[in-house]
Amino acid sequence: MIPGNITKGHLLQALSEIDEKGIRKGRKSTTYDLLYEDKAYPPKLVLSIANRYANGEELNPESFVAGLNHAAFKFMMKEGFEIVKKNDPVSTLIKEYKAHIAESLMSDEIYKWDLISVCL
Repeated sequence: MIPGNITKGHLLQALSEIDEKGIRKGRKSTTYDLLYEDKAYPPKLVLSIANRYANGEELNPESFVAGLNHAAFKFMMKEGFEIVKKNDPVSTLIKEYKAHIAESLMSDEIYKWDLISVCL
């Protein structure tokens, strides 16, 4: 459960702390990022630290559920923060390669097929 007295100011203090000290070992986000001023932050860590500024102790990340349809993220989005699904670099690379193949009609990729046919 998210304490009701956390404010946007507390969230901003948490972001400043992360900027100053970095993201702690084991606290990187796995699925979502909180975006603020062109930087990505782990949302659960932000909320945990913000609670320390509001209530004197950090929230245990296992004590609350995060995700787009859960109270923690809804609260941060209501306060004006953007939360987005993390960019998966492999998926992005595959998507861009597929688009390239579709645009070029493989004209610059044919050597790969020629190489494979020689090896078979």
